Amino acid sequence: RGQRAVFCGLTSIIWLHRRIQDAFFLVVGSRTCAHLIQSAAGVMIFAEPRFATAILSERDLAGMADCHEELDRVVGELISRRGGINR
Repeated sequence: RGQRAVFCGLTSIIWLHRRIQDAFFLVVGSRTCAHLIQSAAGVMIFAEPRFATAILSERDLAGMADCHEELDRVVGELISRRGGINR
């Protein structure tokens, strides 16, 4: 018996993406996370206007670096490019 399926919690973003039409999603994680979301959604999240990605390096994921620098950089770029996003 036991668990039959294992999935990443990030895949819940796809459900939200389909239900909330005017939402914007910032995916934070590794390249593997970004590719998982892209495959699950069936859309190109790197080109999709409703997604942005903050790719964290292995050092960030291991807790050896401050991932907030990457997040601040990506959020700053998003706000400057897309005036409709509020903090």
